[in-house]
Amino acid sequence: MHGNGTLHNQSGIYEGEFKKGMITGKGLVNFYNGDKYTGEFLQSSITGYGCYLTHEGTQLIGHFNDGVCNKHGKKIYPDGTSYIGEFQNDVEHGKGVLTLPYGK
Repeated sequence: MHGNGTLHNQSGIYEGEFKKGMITGKGLVNFYNGDKYTGEFLQSSITGYGCYLTHEGTQLIGHFNDGVCNKHGKKIYPDGTSYIGEFQNDVEHGKGVLTLPYGK
């Protein structure tokens, strides 16, 4: 596989770039559980800048490495609460700013 295409596997449906048989470049994956990821991939792993949207409506925007955000990012919850700052394994961890629907 090389170039743009679509791949169906046990996790979901990927549409995007392939390089030398691997999911590498920009793409979109619709997981069968309802989650979605749009962004960068490297060697068939969610690695790079992107946006992960859970089926519950929580959105995580940032830099991912092997499928998790361990750096700086932004998380937006369905109720309007947002967090911008440091993450560890997709969870708010370290310095950041939490903004509640009614203020900071």
